[in-house]
Amino acid sequence: MAPRQNERRLILLVGLGLALGVITVYAQVHGHAFLTYDDDEAISLNPGLQLGLSPAGIAWAFRTTLVANWIPLTVLSLLADQSVHGLTPGVVLLENVALHALATLLLFHVFRRMTGTLWQSAAVAAVFALHPLHVESVAWAAMRKDTLSGVFFMLALLAHLRFVEKPGAARQAVVALACVCGLLAKPTLVSLPFVLLLLDYWPLRRLVRKDGSLDGRRLRSALVEKIPLFVLVAASSVATLWAQGAAGAIVAGAALPPGTRLASALVTYVDYLRTSLWPSGLAAFYPAATSGVPLWQAALCGLLLLAATLFAIRSRLQRPWLFVGWLWFVGMLVPTIGLVQVGSQARADRYMYLPLIGLSILPIWGLSEWAATRPALQRALPVIAAVVFTALGASAYQQVGYWRDGVALFQRVQAVTTENALSHAYLGKAFLDRGRGPEAADEMRKAIALNPGYVEMLNNLAWLLATDSSVTPLDPAEPTRLAVRAVQLTHSSNPSALYTLAVVQAREGSFGQAAQTAARAAALARDLGNVALAQEIEARAAQYQAGHR
Repeated sequence: MAPRQNERRLILLVGLGLALGVITVYAQVHGHAFLTYDDDEAISLNPGLQLGLSPAGIAWAFRTTLVANWIPLTVLSLLADQSVHGLTPGVVLLENVALHALATLLLFHVFRRMTGTLWQSAAVAAVFALHPLHVESVAWAAMRKDTLSGVFFMLALLAHLRFVEKPGAARQAVVALACVCGLLAKPTLVSLPFVLLLLDYWPLRRLVRKDGSLDGRRLRSALVEKIPLFVLVAASSVATLWAQGAAGAIVAGAALPPGTRLASALVTYVDYLRTSLWPSGLAAFYPAATSGVPLWQAALCGLLLLAATLFAIRSRLQRPWLFVGWLWFVGMLVPTIGLVQVGSQARADRYMYLPLIGLSILPIWGLSEWAATRPALQRALPVIAAVVFTALGASAYQQVGYWRDGVALFQRVQAVTTENALSHAYLGKAFLDRGRGPEAADEMRKAIALNPGYVEMLNNLAWLLATDSSVTPLDPAEPTRLAVRAVQLTHSSNPSALYTLAVVQAREGSFGQAAQTAARAAALARDLGNVALAQEIEARAAQYQAGHR
């Protein structure tokens, strides 16, 4: 009895250590602010969240999209935040930390039960808890979907384990329920059935004979039992493509040829490998190369990935953990690797939130196997683990600090990336929020220089020059030039661009022309259903008609 009590005490101590590790790294977010980078659109300036967790709010959660994603469960969590504490930034972020800590503890519990190991499972959970690649998912309020879906992912793994231990319709339904909740929190959980199949291979050993070879009959049975999950992820995929297409998030990607997207995906996989092994130079946004990647680079990365995959396949009998861990990493990244390009980023740290689990299996189980016949290495493993996890935690702590506000975040992005128009744009917004107009204008100009067709920045800079007397135009014609260009690029169909042009015209004293432009903008806003913007523009138009700015 005493050994079991000691084991339970040790498990509790490991769990406590994991939780304290998460708290130590992330507690600083309590003093952070919402960003003007998705946090405003998703949370702080989202009028729908004011409904709170009311019947109307719940209905709205299932009708709306959040930053081009249909994620009603994540929206419901934010509606609950509104009802409880009014969306206080520090509290929202601490809730993300709590969810991350819960996902970490669930991961430790599931792996310990599946593999029968304590320290290897603890190490996998520690990598998940402390790796700097996960900072973006936890310290960015708008990424509530990552931590929330992470919890349901772990619950799905646990439910699947319980189903394997004692099969039954009720337990299978719990797996499906966890899958549904995860998909409603973040649709990238479409790879969940694939991960469950991998776990069936190892460590659950449901798909293999005694000699380790694959049993076709068992594989077919495992596939059949997961048909409901495949149906769910197919439905989620359709909903996701519709939501992102409706929001225009995949338009930029559609312009890239399939070959270019494939080449970029190969390079991106290797980039993820690099930052997983050596997490330096991490940024909130990595700009995609519009001209694609060099052919030699894509070919070299492709050969590396092919060699690693073939090695994993050849090792599946002797080292099934290597096969499962590698395919976990490769497979879970497929929805976000860029084959279907969403947005203009080359990659994102947050996309490694769950794939990193599979990748972490490789060094942990590999080192354990190597140490099994080397007593000196066995004695050194605790020291190695302490050094590695201390280094990861210290790096993650520093990375969390960059997320304290928009200025710190995008100054960091500029320090570790080049030719990043978006970083200049959002640093400009951050300066503007602090009332630092001249610095904001400088950053906006840099963004436009890198991307001459950046409509939002053309429009924002024109507005700033026309409304902020502390900002001096480079030349008298700059505000008009910017505003006209924004209107041209939007084919006179954007009420905000026309509104800005009207304000610029009024600034120059052309009140009659400004009134006409404002009237066009107001009519267009009404046609698009934006009544509040139409009323604001109409009030301005009336001032211009009277000869006032």
